[in-house]
Amino acid sequence: MKVPAFHSTVPSDLDVYHDNESCILAARIAVSHRAPGVDGRPWCTACASLD
Repeated sequence: MKVPAFHSTVPSDLDVYHDNESCILAARIAVSHRAPGVDGRPWCTACASLD
C-alpha cells in the first residue's frame, strides 16, 4: 500500500526513498529514523516492484 514518501536518517542504510508499506527494506527502518520526503534520493527498487 502506498504511503507518503520517506527516507532513512541512518547513514548505513540505503540512500533511497520508500513509498510502500509492504516493502521489506522500508519495514526495517524504525519510525524514529524516518524522515519525510525524497531528499533527492532515487526510488527504492523494492518499492517500485510493488507499484
